[in-house]
Amino acid sequence: MNSSTQRTLTIGGLVVAAAAIGAVVFVVTGTTEVVWGTMISLPIIIVVGVAVYVRGLITRSKTSEQQYVRKRGRSVAEDFQNHLRTLDELRDSYPDWSPNIEARTNSLVADFQNQGVKIQPDSGAFELTSGIDNADVQEFERLETEVERFHDEFEELFREFVRSEINETEEQIANLSDVDLIVSVPTASEPPATDPIPAYQDTLSHTREQADDAVETAIETIREMTRGDMRPEDVDAIEQELEAASNAADKHDYNKTVDSVLDARDRLRDQFSGSFEVERERLSNLLDAVLKSNVDEYVDAEQIDLITEMDQRVDSLDSALELAELMRMQNQLRETCVSILRSMESDLNGAVKTLRSAETPDGYYNEPAVVDESLGSKVADIDDLERFTAEWADAAARLTDALETASTKASVIGAYDDLAGTIETKLNQTGEVTADDLPVRHAEEFLGLYNRRNPSVEFDPAQVLLRRGDVEQYDLTVDLQYEHGGESRQATIEINGGVYSETKMVETHVAASVEFTDIPQGEYTLSADPGASKFGTIKRELVIEDDLSVSIKFSERSPRERLCSGIDQDMTEYLPAIESQVSSRFREQGYVSASMDLPVQDEYGPCLIAIWGEQSEHDVAEFNDDVVVYDRSQVRRELENTVQYNIEPGDELQFSDARNNFLSVPVPDETIREMIGDLQTDDDVTTTKTAIKME
Repeated sequence: MNSSTQRTLTIGGLVVAAAAIGAVVFVVTGTTEVVWGTMISLPIIIVVGVAVYVRGLITRSKTSEQQYVRKRGRSVAEDFQNHLRTLDELRDSYPDWSPNIEARTNSLVADFQNQGVKIQPDSGAFELTSGIDNADVQEFERLETEVERFHDEFEELFREFVRSEINETEEQIANLSDVDLIVSVPTASEPPATDPIPAYQDTLSHTREQADDAVETAIETIREMTRGDMRPEDVDAIEQELEAASNAADKHDYNKTVDSVLDARDRLRDQFSGSFEVERERLSNLLDAVLKSNVDEYVDAEQIDLITEMDQRVDSLDSALELAELMRMQNQLRETCVSILRSMESDLNGAVKTLRSAETPDGYYNEPAVVDESLGSKVADIDDLERFTAEWADAAARLTDALETASTKASVIGAYDDLAGTIETKLNQTGEVTADDLPVRHAEEFLGLYNRRNPSVEFDPAQVLLRRGDVEQYDLTVDLQYEHGGESRQATIEINGGVYSETKMVETHVAASVEFTDIPQGEYTLSADPGASKFGTIKRELVIEDDLSVSIKFSERSPRERLCSGIDQDMTEYLPAIESQVSSRFREQGYVSASMDLPVQDEYGPCLIAIWGEQSEHDVAEFNDDVVVYDRSQVRRELENTVQYNIEPGDELQFSDARNNFLSVPVPDETIREMIGDLQTDDDVTTTKTAIKME
């Protein structure tokens, strides 16, 4: 219920109460005068009461409005006070920040003053004066909006300040990176535009911390440059510049900081420029001497890699400020060079020790003087780098030559026993040995040592050739015999020993002899080919060191041996695959051949048929490039009938006609001739080369 309604109801209540009193008086007294008196006096009383009541209400209403205005004014003033204090704190924390908002501040202070609020712009303190009783509430509403706008304005000004500071700081610190005083430039990610002031403060603080670290690194880098073997003359002036840089960094004045650092650097560079060029040339000369030497074969790969990297690095040194780094590299290279010499000396002493303990022929190795000179220690005592370079190059060359000779001869001595047999065998086989015959490095050293230990052989260093001297010669007799006689066969006998090789042929039915004369002493291979496929070849290893006679016998090979030679697999495993088919064909035709369709590759067919015939106890024959397994008794009967009924005395029957007309099996001429010779008949039956003949 609002105040107007309350007032209306109150006044109405007074009127009703007055009327009720008049009615009660009239009823009780019944007197007209009293009634009129009551009716006249009551309205007067009511009017006076209402007037007094209304005046009280007006007074109370006015008092409440003043209190509201005061409360509203205080609230807006407190907001303004808080913003002024925040502004004051930011100014204290960031002296370089000078936001141009004094006019805006003074304007707001004046507006508050006009509304009865007195504000101190420096501290934000305020007091409510008597003038606030006449203040306009709507004016405070306006001031509240203006205060918030004021707050947003100075916050945005601070954000702009932070962005500018970050950019300026990064740009200044980048100058230190450009001259290689620091490795990287600090960078910061700018907070979103809507982030509060503390986020921007944190970002700026982080950027400054990174900048301070970078400045400290740059200062320490320059100080380190002054601590090398080569020191600047006015180190105090350089230190003053560095102190100024440090002090400026404490105030976050990175412009002045970087200027001081660069001034110190320039002073140092100017003083080092002459020495830098001289020392770099000295370092380059030593590097060239090491890289041109041939020590890489005798030292650790890590040392060579270090020197190579250093050679690449020195080309990139182009500032006098890098003199300290240059001197550090000089010292490191000196130590490495001395280490190389000492390592080579150690290897040389080890090789010499091996040679001293070995039984070497006279003149095989002569120790050089460098073995006992301790060149590493002598070079290490030289301070002057130019003299150090010259002495090191000479020492490295002498040690390289000595070590190459000693290590080679020591390795030859160590492996000689393993190769001596190979050399001797090759000499016996071919009468000579070349470097290509030995699968080792320094083959010429092995051959030379063999020559020194075996004076009977000759060594030609120019051709790296080891050969026998005068060699005894002997005769060889080969007696050969076939397992059984038959047609004339031509046997081939070959003897091969590298430097001596000869082949002879002899024709015989059963036996013969072959003579080889004037064969040099040595190892040889004897090969004998019977000239008939039924017989196997023979190969033997011979040592000719006196006149020699050997006997060889050509044994007849079974069909299986002949047909299965050259096949590595065990063909008996495949017999079950053809057993049924071959057995059935044999029963039907009386024979089987390799030309029939078999479930195996063609090259395996002859071997399989021969194996099947052997295991089935049937005869195997070869005819017209085919292999035939047959029943010998059946062919024998057919030949008996042929002789008895188809040949007249004085006639001949060609083997081919007999096969085509009277035999069920295509057996070769040799088989027919053999069977005819074994027949027991009353007739005089013989064979010629191509036919059956009846006398």
